[in-house]
Amino acid sequence: MRDGVLSSDVCENAAEQVHCILKGYMNIAYSFRHTEATGPLKAYIERKFEKIAALAERFGRNPRCAVAVQRITHHREGMVFEVTVTLHAGSAHISNTEHAADLYAAIDKMELEIARQLQKCKEKPLTLRRNAGKAFKNGIRDKQNDSEE
Repeated sequence: MRDGVLSSDVCENAAEQVHCILKGYMNIAYSFRHTEATGPLKAYIERKFEKIAALAERFGRNPRCAVAVQRITHHREGMVFEVTVTLHAGSAHISNTEHAADLYAAIDKMELEIARQLQKCKEKPLTLRRNAGKAFKNGIRDKQNDSEE
């Protein structure tokens, strides 16, 4: 255990699986295929997930996240990295896949997209409530205008 992060290594079917609990409230499962799972890479992913964990905490306790990192061959671009994230936090279920020639760039793009999707899930009920209130208010105005005529 180091700095509130528990980690254990398990190898399975040529994909290294690493499970850890980030800051005591984000459960992350890593999967690396055709690439090495280095310590700095895991630390970089954990650092990027601190913001996502704070956003996901609003949707329920113990959010679960699966991060799959693999190197693939694209038919036009050659060797690229693919980062896939699946996040389950209460009522929010978010999935995203990013491709880039640089692994760290793919992780950065993924973090921004997951944060955007979590923010959208957070604001959706409020937007629906506001739109319902506007529709109700407009309906009352329409009835008043019809009765005046």
